Amino acid sequence: MIDFIAEHFVPVTTNINHSQHRKDLEGKYFRKIAEQGHYAGRTKPTATRQGLYVATVDGHLLASVNSTQADEVLKMMKQGVAKWQQRQALGMTGSQKKVRKTARVDKNYQVPFPEGGLVLGEVCRDLPRSDDPSFKNWRHNFDHVWLTGKEVAMFKPVSADGRGKPKKASKGQQYEIDEAVIRRLAQFHFVDQVNGEASSWDESDVKYAVLKAEVVEVAQDRVKIKLNGRAKCVKPPTGNRNPLSGTRVDKERGVDLKVSGYLVFNPKSDRFTSFDMLAHGQRWGAAVYNFRQRDMGPEPIGFAFRLLETKPENMVQPKFLLWGYFDN
Repeated sequence: MIDFIAEHFVPVTTNINHSQHRKDLEGKYFRKIAEQGHYAGRTKPTATRQGLYVATVDGHLLASVNSTQADEVLKMMKQGVAKWQQRQALGMTGSQKKVRKTARVDKNYQVPFPEGGLVLGEVCRDLPRSDDPSFKNWRHNFDHVWLTGKEVAMFKPVSADGRGKPKKASKGQQYEIDEAVIRRLAQFHFVDQVNGEASSWDESDVKYAVLKAEVVEVAQDRVKIKLNGRAKCVKPPTGNRNPLSGTRVDKERGVDLKVSGYLVFNPKSDRFTSFDMLAHGQRWGAAVYNFRQRDMGPEPIGFAFRLLETKPENMVQPKFLLWGYFDN
């Protein structure tokens, strides 16, 4: 699959929740393609344009599908290549108009990366079930975490002496991460997205979130920090229906997690070189689009986080960036 894509396409990803509404050239281009595809003109039961599209650079659709099945996706891409080859034979490869660098951008969908911040890659997945050895826990999903410079500083093992001057980290040093940081992680990232989508937690849904740190190793350019904490989120029943299936989801959902991890901080460069954190425990209930109606739990789930470089391929925006992500 990867080799086929690399040979035939220029792969591009976009967040359809943004692109199908943006009032700029990017939004206009995506809608032009999507409105030729599998959900063209769709307004009921939803207005989604989710899926995979093969198109020319000027927006002519060649093939599309909304599927995560490899055979279906590969079939669609081969159809797209065949249509492209037909267009080539007829000299219909499409124009390649240059977009002005000064083209207006819809600022409602432009949230800058916080100065001095960190990017964490997140994976959420079901964990093995001790009472069901046959359970297939291969399903998983991804997100990105953006920590602000102020939040990053809260993880650093640096304290002040009696005169307010920075004090070097020492083995055995213990400190508590500001509650607001772990509550924000819980609200927007301890969310069951394994099978489908679920909304973030409301602030009131976060029942508790605590994270403590301890320095376990100190060297000239390396300070190793151990994390330990807990978080619990519970959302009461909503009674909302899935517009696709008509199923009512009217039971509470929640997670009860233990948080652990290890960080490595370089005091010379004043930077973290490693940030590995895990939240694992029980989840239960269902949301409208996360397809847990037949798997209500409680069952084990895990969320893993690791440090990423702040380079373009790692700068995909967090899922809930436009929904109060930095409000607190």
